[in-house]
Amino acid sequence: MYLKGGSNGILVYRASQEDMKAYDRQAPYQVVNECQVIVDSNSTTTCSDTCSGSQWLLLDGQIIKGPASLPLKAYNVSFDGENVTITN
Repeated sequence: MYLKGGSNGILVYRASQEDMKAYDRQAPYQVVNECQVIVDSNSTTTCSDTCSGSQWLLLDGQIIKGPASLPLKAYNVSFDGENVTITN
């Protein structure tokens, strides 16, 4: 799910029934280009930078394909089974 907020939007990913992840959609590679991270259409567990093609794992935000070398910026997420709260 994509939400407003963060530097360039927020990507929310449900890793399991109880675990939610939230990442800033601002790609951490060449930030001045303001490229967004989008969920890959052929995968439910990876996302890519729309400019460089760098790729990250949605389970933990770690880089799996460069040229980027930094992980995604993660936000704190609490989920009580009904409500999701995202903070930095």
